Amino acid sequence: MAFDNPTPADATSGDAHFDPSASLDEAAEVSHKFVSFYLDDRHYAVSARSVAEVTGHLTPTPLPDSPHSLHGIAPHRGDILAIVDTGVTSRNPESDKRKAVVLRPFGDAVEMPVAFNVDRVGELLQIGACDIRAASTSDPLADFEVSKGSEKVLIVEPSRIVGLLNA
Repeated sequence: MAFDNPTPADATSGDAHFDPSASLDEAAEVSHKFVSFYLDDRHYAVSARSVAEVTGHLTPTPLPDSPHSLHGIAPHRGDILAIVDTGVTSRNPESDKRKAVVLRPFGDAVEMPVAFNVDRVGELLQIGACDIRAASTSDPLADFEVSKGSEKVLIVEPSRIVGLLNA
């Protein structure tokens, strides 16, 4: 299993693309940076290239007749962000640690920038492409995972977060 080297067009989209034809030698040399975060008791990571910024928790304003996966919208730096419900219930009482991850815009599927709230932000992870494997458990956000020490980190595709708005 390997992620291919991004082309300049991929670099603007923020997506790392799975390339099953890449050799293990090629995969062993490729690594990617990921921003890690926590939702409830789960540790996740998303490609750092897909993250525009991490900011304070965003309080969404609900919209009538909006999809269930849209918490609402929130103003941020002169823009309006769509705040996505990730489907993972937060039980974090420490509201001072709550943050929001703002994704870089990509594709034409979304009319406004997208963000999602997290319980807390972890660290910037360097993950080798050959270390990424299929997730061992079902998760609403992640199909892949990696082990970091004794902890399992679930890898989130940014398109999956955006796709929740179209579900």
